[in-house]
Amino acid sequence: MKLKINISFALVFVIFFITVMSTIVCADTPKHILLIVMDGARYDYCTPETMPNLYSFMERALVFKNAYAPSSWTLPSHASLFTGLYPQQHGTFKLPYQPTDDVAIDSKRRLEAPIDIDAIALPRDAMTIAEILHAAGYQTLSVFGNPCYGYPIFNLQKGFDTWVNLVEKKLKATGIKERGFYSFDYEVDGNFYTVIPNASEVAREVTILLETADPARPIFLFINFEDPIATPFYYPPQKRLEVFNNYSQYLKNSMKSIDDVIVPVLSMFKDGLIIVTSDHGQGDGTAYKGAVHGTSLYSSQTKIPLFIHNHMRKKLNPEAPIDLTRIMDIILNAAGLDYPGKKQFFHPGDDLAFSHLDASPESSVGTQASFSIISEQALLLLTFRSGGFTKHYITQKAMGENIDERFGIEQVLSKKIMPFVRLERVFPTTGKYQRLDENNMEMLKGLGYIE
Repeated sequence: MKLKINISFALVFVIFFITVMSTIVCADTPKHILLIVMDGARYDYCTPETMPNLYSFMERALVFKNAYAPSSWTLPSHASLFTGLYPQQHGTFKLPYQPTDDVAIDSKRRLEAPIDIDAIALPRDAMTIAEILHAAGYQTLSVFGNPCYGYPIFNLQKGFDTWVNLVEKKLKATGIKERGFYSFDYEVDGNFYTVIPNASEVAREVTILLETADPARPIFLFINFEDPIATPFYYPPQKRLEVFNNYSQYLKNSMKSIDDVIVPVLSMFKDGLIIVTSDHGQGDGTAYKGAVHGTSLYSSQTKIPLFIHNHMRKKLNPEAPIDLTRIMDIILNAAGLDYPGKKQFFHPGDDLAFSHLDASPESSVGTQASFSIISEQALLLLTFRSGGFTKHYITQKAMGENIDERFGIEQVLSKKIMPFVRLERVFPTTGKYQRLDENNMEMLKGLGYIE
């Protein structure tokens, strides 16, 4: 109880601090900006019943009904969110192999094959939201709860003055110095322990971080809440079968855990731009047992919640399809900033959303992939194999029974998807295996990738 009182007091202090800061910053200074990702949050689980506090705060916000992630897993979607580029353009959509939770196996596989940095990391040439805002005088801050992709090798931290990898902070508390890529569970003094932070821990870290902020400068804060996608890992292994057997309810509880702590965080930025979204959806066990993402571009894995509070763009239509590549433009518009590299963006109109998924970590880039395009009329999914395309899945939003009408919609979408399929990586890469710098080497040692 004492801990809760202290946290509440700290939150009140920070809200007061932000309010004072707003009066100090001159009137024509761009607003403070808050960007929140609820990792793995499904669109249909983010409802007024599951997240009443979020919906109450966002009463006058734009609530998008057809928002989609550019991929169905974390790394490429975050890279697209931060750069405004699609996965084929930033190239950050592939791991060298599918990691395991065995430190010895991971280390051996990393030693046997050099790490192709270009294949897994956001290019160092790619300009991010944080870099542009930092150059404009913003304090760029982040609390990142994801247990896999917060390390320097993935380069998502580009442009952030402070990037708190909360998983590393929790790992240090165990006294354990290394772990496998997907090793989250530990026993400490005979008790179950996970390095994955929950919503309360992330919110507490946000409060601590904002207490050190400069009151004379605007803030850009990015937060990654991990609760939805990490739902089963907050429980001991012997409890997880029960979780998977009733996954829908446990997933809703994970969403509620974010809702319980989100309002004080939102209130700190109530006069600024606030964007709350997700990086992808996930399976909920209704079609098959267990939670799955990163395996397809079906709507359950790509449709996401998207709220925009105090938006600046009058043309935004909450009914129209939108994907996360548009967020960069919305944020820079709110900050009154432009980006010289805008010509590199690929946004063919405001009525389309697009997703890309490389099919397998073992396949070479470009040999097998899926593409989906969402328009106001329909969703079309194509699979690319050995140089050809297969129409895999289509839903008609305008469900006409006329065969010619349906065929016509398919033809239009097929034509629209081809420019997305042919996208090429915008930024230059080395084209060869790079040597890891000292910081990345230390991080990989900590992860157990190398010895």
